[in-house]
Amino acid sequence: MKMKLMYKIMLSFMLIIVIGGVIIALTINISTSRSFTAMVRESDIAYAQELSITLSVYYLQTGTWDGVANIIRLPSQMGMMGNNASRRLKAQGQDTDTNFVDHLSARGQFKALPVMLISPSKSIIFTNMNDTGFKIPETTGVPVFGLNNEVIGVIFAGSMIGSELLPVQEAFLNSVQKAILLASIAAIFATFIIAYFLVKHITAPVRALKSASNSIAKGDFKTRVDINRHDELGDLATGFNLMAESLEAAEQWKQQIIADSAHELRTPVSLIQGHLEMMLEGVYPMDRKGIQSIYDETQLLTSLISELQVLSSTEAGQTSFEMETISLEELIISVTNNFKAKMTEKNIEFDIDIKPGSTNVLGDRQKLYQVLLNIISNSLKFTPEGGIIKISTWLDKTIDSIYLSIEDSGSGIAPEERSKIFDRFYRIDKHRNRDAGGSGLGLAISSKIISRHGGTIKAVDPLSGKGTRIVITLPL
Repeated sequence: MKMKLMYKIMLSFMLIIVIGGVIIALTINISTSRSFTAMVRESDIAYAQELSITLSVYYLQTGTWDGVANIIRLPSQMGMMGNNASRRLKAQGQDTDTNFVDHLSARGQFKALPVMLISPSKSIIFTNMNDTGFKIPETTGVPVFGLNNEVIGVIFAGSMIGSELLPVQEAFLNSVQKAILLASIAAIFATFIIAYFLVKHITAPVRALKSASNSIAKGDFKTRVDINRHDELGDLATGFNLMAESLEAAEQWKQQIIADSAHELRTPVSLIQGHLEMMLEGVYPMDRKGIQSIYDETQLLTSLISELQVLSSTEAGQTSFEMETISLEELIISVTNNFKAKMTEKNIEFDIDIKPGSTNVLGDRQKLYQVLLNIISNSLKFTPEGGIIKISTWLDKTIDSIYLSIEDSGSGIAPEERSKIFDRFYRIDKHRNRDAGGSGLGLAISSKIISRHGGTIKAVDPLSGKGTRIVITLPL
């Protein structure tokens, strides 16, 4: 049977509360018993000290212990508790030697305080204990002094003789222990009620997270949890919301890339299908030229699919990067060498300016090569004949980064369009780009590669006032 987290926590709290309550109650009970016993003993010792003075005076006056039983009467036999009660009865005009005894005896609470007087030789002079099996206490009693501080006897009272409490004392101790027990039960019950609301408050965010998780599992990626707490549960809620945002963004990306891919793939597929239909209907001859046209479209289709795969794996973080120290100068020269024929054909000049200290950078050679290839290819594509492409690098020590700038003298990009050119399939002039063979994915791929390097890429105002300028920053 599946048990809810709230009930599990409640059972744990109950177990802890009950065990803790029992331990505390037992501890207080034992401590109270010991303290009360110690108090009774101190009271008995005080009574014995008071009685020793009376006995000392009696012995000095009579010179004998004969008749000592007559001065050890009930008020003294009850100790301090008896003295207080005796005074109250005397104030009411009652005989303390009879009425007080009768009063307590009727309630079954009276028992004379044990008193024993022994001689220095440890023979019993007086005791009010009827038990013939008693022994002389081994504890230290209160001495009774005669002339010249001579010890003429030793007095013992109450707990100095035995550990047994008087009924009235036992009744008081039992009432205290009962009160402790009731207080412990009440405290456990009150703590349980507080724990219930506390656990309910603690598990409320968990229940909210569970409900939100179920919604996410059903495909509702817009679900969020509203938990404003400054503890681990608050951190968990924040992490959950971030996860939900990531899932929502991933879902939107998936839907967008499917829609974009379907749109972009439709054009070459439609062209291939159209050519084949025309050939089947005899409109176009099935010659080398027609087949070459279809082949070119399949090449574009293959290139588009390949770039989609690269972009998808890069965005998903599934592409591995082999980081090493590489020379930007060598990389730039290697890329520009691929375009010498095109440069000669369009009479375009490369102006390369590598500042000192801005040569080496940590990166993936192949991926950065692809970035430069994409950007320079676009620059060549849209730079008119006789134009110039400037490539420069410089070091910024304040941010420990190297800047790489590629600027052409083409028609340029409107400021409001510059932030969009790194989006998938984005074209400023769709017809021009498609005719030129562009897929609209090159700059999107370049942006993801630079981002994975911890750098940035953006289009900025050209220094010459015309054309397009792309600036890349790469950390050292």
